[in-house]
Amino acid sequence: MKRSLKACVAYIAARAITGDSKISIYDCAQDKRILVNGTVSDTEADIKHTKKGFHITGQFEKLQDKDNDIDISLTIEKNKFSGRDNKSKTKFKGKYRDGQISIVADDAYLSYRIES
Repeated sequence: MKRSLKACVAYIAARAITGDSKISIYDCAQDKRILVNGTVSDTEADIKHTKKGFHITGQFEKLQDKDNDIDISLTIEKNKFSGRDNKSKTKFKGKYRDGQISIVADDAYLSYRIES
């Protein structure tokens, strides 16, 4: 699962968990803001990561980016989330806490700071 795709999942989860439509995410390890935007509700998303060419849409259970052949399932419960990137067969999980969202996938841990 590509790092930029993990950032998209983290963004969707952060928006759904916080309910805040005006957030962005900052990758502390890369020391840069991730440019993702769009709409996210309690059950669906329509977001773009323009720099990396992702456009992810659909219900959380079946998020897709048809141009990049991406199919992701996402489940959110309170401040935790989990799912699977069906193309790479990668399972992921994460949580939101104190203005940070973290995601674990491919045995890698990534953390993003939530900014308003």
